[in-house]
Amino acid sequence: MHFNVLAEGLSADPSIPPPLPSLKTKESGFGGFDAVPNPALTLSFQNFRASLIIDEIKRISPSIISLVEVDHYEDFFVPILKNLGYTGSCYGAKDLAPGNEFGYFTDGVCLFWKESEFEADNINVGSYVQCATATATFEKVPFAIVRLKMKTGEAAGTTIKVATTHLKSKIGVSNEETRRRQIGGVVDKLAEGEESDLYVLCGDCNTDPQQVGNVPALVVPYLVNECGFTSSYDISSNESSWTTWKKRGEKESKHIIDYIFFKQKQKRWGVVRTLDPPEEKEVPVTRLPAINYPSDHIAICCDLSILHF
Repeated sequence: MHFNVLAEGLSADPSIPPPLPSLKTKESGFGGFDAVPNPALTLSFQNFRASLIIDEIKRISPSIISLVEVDHYEDFFVPILKNLGYTGSCYGAKDLAPGNEFGYFTDGVCLFWKESEFEADNINVGSYVQCATATATFEKVPFAIVRLKMKTGEAAGTTIKVATTHLKSKIGVSNEETRRRQIGGVVDKLAEGEESDLYVLCGDCNTDPQQVGNVPALVVPYLVNECGFTSSYDISSNESSWTTWKKRGEKESKHIIDYIFFKQKQKRWGVVRTLDPPEEKEVPVTRLPAINYPSDHIAICCDLSILHF
């Protein structure tokens, strides 16, 4: 499961004093989600969204969880998910996170896994990756990587290396080039150390799978065509699905920017099912977040299973 949970610092009530007023340089303004009804309640992390996020995780009950835009890792997600049977010592913080400007904690990315199913080693987290390009040496990007060994079942002993990341936001050619450098560095990090039977790469990549307007798609073609990853979802067109649907002012945005990719040494694994997005009639006209959904992104999830030929 991969889920951008919407950082508190990027959706906060401007009337509530932030926890870090010394960092505050801007008014939060509910993150610009001006279409959301009753934002003081709907967008409140402590009083509303936190429980809905956990409800979504419990509903799906995934073996492995990738979360991004997490700014309550130690004080909320770690203890709550531990009570649900998950462990995770895998948190990569953003460098100069946007939430700091509003007086809130730095957000980042993290991984959790069911203790009953996996044992972990080779945890690697960070805020920078090295770039093998002539135009940049390092790029700021949060990442978390863990190598897991399956404990039980037919695949017991199988090693799975999982990575999660959150690439640069905003459209534009130069930003897409930055995202391409960032994902290249994350892929290099994923390849470091011992080999694994299966590699899984999750993330909010902030880019469509296909070219939009004059902005080329560089990240997804790089992962699929150059790195050999397979998307767990159908990303053959920009109209095939969506992972974020939001409205700010007159601007409405609906597209695919969240992904779960995988690749393997031997052709043993395949996707047997994925979690579909809600039907359009189920999404309020004010879009997401909503009174019944805690983020502007939906959780995506796939079942990867050993195939029998």
